[in-house]
Amino acid sequence: MNLVRNSTNLGIPPDIKEAANAVRLRREEDNWGQGDEGYASDVRTDVDTGQSRIVSPRSPGRASSRGNRAAGVSVIPQPPVNHPIYGKGGIMHGVVCYRSPRKGLTYKLNPAYKHEKVNAAFIGEGHLTPGDWWPFQLVALFHGVHGRSQGGIFGSASMGVYSIVISGRNNKYHEIEKDDGEVLYYSTDNMGVATTSVGTQALNKSIDTRQPVRALRGQGQTGGGWAPECGIRYDELYRVIGKKLVPTRNGEEWFRHTLRREAGQRDLREIVGSSPTLQQRNDYLRIRDAYPGVA
Repeated sequence: MNLVRNSTNLGIPPDIKEAANAVRLRREEDNWGQGDEGYASDVRTDVDTGQSRIVSPRSPGRASSRGNRAAGVSVIPQPPVNHPIYGKGGIMHGVVCYRSPRKGLTYKLNPAYKHEKVNAAFIGEGHLTPGDWWPFQLVALFHGVHGRSQGGIFGSASMGVYSIVISGRNNKYHEIEKDDGEVLYYSTDNMGVATTSVGTQALNKSIDTRQPVRALRGQGQTGGGWAPECGIRYDELYRVIGKKLVPTRNGEEWFRHTLRREAGQRDLREIVGSSPTLQQRNDYLRIRDAYPGVA
């Protein structure tokens, strides 16, 4: 599709290029057919213990049942329901983990709780409360806060942006991105209309619709002092009010979108001072201990 829509010397008619670009944008909005992001594979019952376990043909997790060792199938153990971190009510509920020789502790959404996953494709605050906090973006995905386990923009070219994550996500933009608390400067690509990303088109659409955007600040955000010391936090609604092309030191130009926080919301300094809580910070330190059965 990229070859068709970007061709200059193949004699491809403009209407075919337009059709190829439309298909690409739709597939990108649908996450290229991957469905829900970040899920581990199927849930099966361990033939030795009778316990539910997550089976992944390509997972590096160690197989723990003789009946499932065949054909290279690996088994990721389910966290105990009453586990203080990974169980019901814990900060990592909805997530399983395994240890990889190359990546260390690796996290996936738990297919056993797929029925609990909340759809994040909605405009406005919805079920959220200012200062809500999650340890990882993957957990925020499970709770219907942001619709991507990675990536800072969740939205569509037709509806606009649903949510945005502000973090130290991309050094490419660090020169021109800025967080002033009440005003955000968020950068994206500077390509033409035919090749621009869905994220950029969603931001542009939000300028037109003037619909509010959920703003999440993540650990690792540079400057401003507004980021949580760990995890990712919901900081209420912002509105995309404009954009401009901004040059960088290496001669490139990037679109910088301006987002202004909506009036009448909770004082942002109060949110920063109260979230995450001491209990959440302490639980965050226990995440890497995993749970029984993780190799």
